[in-house]
Amino acid sequence: MYGAMKTIPGQRWMSTSEPELGLGILLEVESRRLQILFPGTGELRLYAAQGAPIKRVTFEPGDMVYAQDGRSFTVISVENEAGLLTYIGSSESLPEAHLADALDFNRAEQYLQQGKTSEASSFRLRQDALDLQHKMRRSPARGFAGGRIDLIPHQLYIAQEVSRRHSPRVLLSDEVGLGKTIEAGLILHRMYRSGRAQRVLIVVPDALVHQWFVELYRRFSLTFTIVDSEGAKSGDFADEQLLLCGLPTLCEAEACEAALAEDWDLVIVDEAHHLAWSPEMASMEYQIIQSLGQKSDALLLLTATPEQLGPESHFARLRLLDPHRYPDYEQFQAESEDFKKIAQDAKLLLGDQLNDLLDRYGPGRVIFRNTRANISGFPPRIPKPVLVDDKVEWLAELLEELAPEKVLVITSSQSDVEKLGRELEVCSPVRITQFHEGLSLMERDRNAAWFGEPEGARCLLCSEIGGEGRNFQFAHHLVLMDLPPSPEKVEQRIGRLDRIGQRHPIQIHVPYTEETESRFRWYHEGLEVFARALRAGHLYRKYLEESPEKTKAYRDEIEQKLEEGRDTLLEMHSHKPEVSAALIEQIELADQDPETERIIVALFDHFGWHAEETGAQAYRLKNRVGQPIPLPGMPPEGLSITFDRTIALQRQELTFITLDHPLVTAMADCYLGEDDGVFSLAIWEDEQPGLFLEGVFLVECIAPSELFMDRFLPPEPIRVLVDASGKECVGDFEVILPANLLPGTQYGLLDQSVISDGLPKMLGLARSRAEKYLRDRVYQAKKTVKSSLGEELNRLVHLRERNPNIRDEEVTEAVEEMEQIKEHAVNARVRLDSLRVIWRGNIRSLK
Repeated sequence: MYGAMKTIPGQRWMSTSEPELGLGILLEVESRRLQILFPGTGELRLYAAQGAPIKRVTFEPGDMVYAQDGRSFTVISVENEAGLLTYIGSSESLPEAHLADALDFNRAEQYLQQGKTSEASSFRLRQDALDLQHKMRRSPARGFAGGRIDLIPHQLYIAQEVSRRHSPRVLLSDEVGLGKTIEAGLILHRMYRSGRAQRVLIVVPDALVHQWFVELYRRFSLTFTIVDSEGAKSGDFADEQLLLCGLPTLCEAEACEAALAEDWDLVIVDEAHHLAWSPEMASMEYQIIQSLGQKSDALLLLTATPEQLGPESHFARLRLLDPHRYPDYEQFQAESEDFKKIAQDAKLLLGDQLNDLLDRYGPGRVIFRNTRANISGFPPRIPKPVLVDDKVEWLAELLEELAPEKVLVITSSQSDVEKLGRELEVCSPVRITQFHEGLSLMERDRNAAWFGEPEGARCLLCSEIGGEGRNFQFAHHLVLMDLPPSPEKVEQRIGRLDRIGQRHPIQIHVPYTEETESRFRWYHEGLEVFARALRAGHLYRKYLEESPEKTKAYRDEIEQKLEEGRDTLLEMHSHKPEVSAALIEQIELADQDPETERIIVALFDHFGWHAEETGAQAYRLKNRVGQPIPLPGMPPEGLSITFDRTIALQRQELTFITLDHPLVTAMADCYLGEDDGVFSLAIWEDEQPGLFLEGVFLVECIAPSELFMDRFLPPEPIRVLVDASGKECVGDFEVILPANLLPGTQYGLLDQSVISDGLPKMLGLARSRAEKYLRDRVYQAKKTVKSSLGEELNRLVHLRERNPNIRDEEVTEAVEEMEQIKEHAVNARVRLDSLRVIWRGNIRSLK
């Protein structure tokens, strides 16, 4: 049914991973990609030219074809003109461009008629693969379970809350060390795996480009294309789907123009406090991100210091997310004053009353912010101040004293780092490496990785750029060689080690001299920043020259205001423990499912990769044949894998395998695109004769991916077992059918008239049962839509009257989404995937 031929526009193709998309039209062929439109869903997809889960669709003489106008006929012959096919019937013809967009590919029925059978084990593996795919798509943990991360409640809550929105536009502003990057990665992963975000652009400071690249690959198995100046010129913005770009590169004229020429499903901007704005002037960076935000339905801004450049810039970032909600700075300031009283009221309420108050007045629709005050898991900070005459000599002695501990040293500038490095080389034998803006991105990453290796560098000398975004929590000794006038920068420096996941108290070594003693005491005794985390650091800049006593009094006043005001509301709205606990339970159930592990191992074996067990839930995949079947992302030498989250977090060399992993998705898609297991024969050796037909049908609902129909009507396998009288055998098939069914190919079952004559009627009965099940599934799906989306819609309509955070567009989009989902659910259908004919009786009579 499928054949290879020259690839040209106009041909009809199908997705083996998403057959519910219907029949696609090849629009464009380039050297690296194919562009296919699926008219039935309105989806336009880009696929890699090599290894994509797609197949050319062709029909042969004897097949039935269906036209877009409803006509159908049996193909007598096929004409091929320059790679485009025309199907000829007895009195009409049909160019392939006019084929119906929704077709039934009844391979199972054809193979039944032709007697083309598969091994019994293949039929079982096919059912397992279908069950696995269904489990993937229906799972509440989809996109979350696949992250190589600790299951930290507040991170998962934010990821779930944001990713369930139709067009999320939010500011993630958790304090330093609480995991904003993980939250953004979870949101991205969820949206990408569910098909809601295919084109993604991430914009970060230059110093963080490679760290983001590595983290996305290591934690989420997502491979992004890093766009540099040359890549922007050569067409990366147009050609690639997942892109990562430094903010300075994006500000170059050609890169900016190329990025703005594209439409994006999701844009993520890290360290968004660098986007400067005032009522008089907006920076170039701000203007570019503003334009990009207008080209994307979803926008995530990340910053641990949302007011670092002052309340005006904070307001400006909120304007990027929703200009209609935040049109006027003075109005924004006035609203902020109200939060103090509201926060006090909130503390007196419980349950639904509290939730209603937060819905009405809380800013959590746009901003999420957790603080260390409401999140546990942080180690204590232990200040280690010391008055010194010679900082270099002191540091050399400290490194020797702390051996073999890792030590992170931060100073202000590249020149300071290089000078310090030269001086240490003379007086210390310790292995030292550097991290500063004078190194290329690759050099920085290589040096940071060497510092992280157990036998690597013991000391990393870092300029100020290492104080943002980089995580070094494998170390717990920090040396602050100088103290900048910015309290936020000091907090960011400490935040490189003081993070969730740090298992040791943070030793903060602060060498100071008589000349710098006043600044040291301002930080140590006034702000107490070496002993506890500092919030709203920008508020203290004007107190730099004040006495420590006055500064401490001011800090106490600020801390009290923060507790009473806006931060309290944000914390209440940024984590609901009961919600995150339920999600964690779902992820842990997925992690511990032995059936998932068994099926994935069997699929690896099918594709030529023997899984040699190396420990509990750990395997080494080895090539067991001369040339294994290619799998996207599988290296030629194989992989060491684990299904255990704890082991995966401890051993980075192991690949963490879950339902979300692209290798698992690729295997299931590839296998189900094959003919293997589509039709099988089996013998139930027994003295009591009988004939059974087992049909496996798939629920298919063709709908645009942004509707995320898998929530309500995923491609579910429906297994139907009928006997020769048309009676359906209801119950657990593994109980009804014996485990020792024999392969029936060699017994010529289809040549027995008692069998072949009854099969067409039995197949029709099986299909009618499957369609009845479908009607029940659609009814349940509509009830679920009403109970979940309907309640959310009513809540939004109710809140819109009282909370200006609720945009009119949100309500309109929710109404349209609900109606579209219902419409597509009604049009769902069942497609026959596979068949098994089972003869019950004495096999001696068949010989």
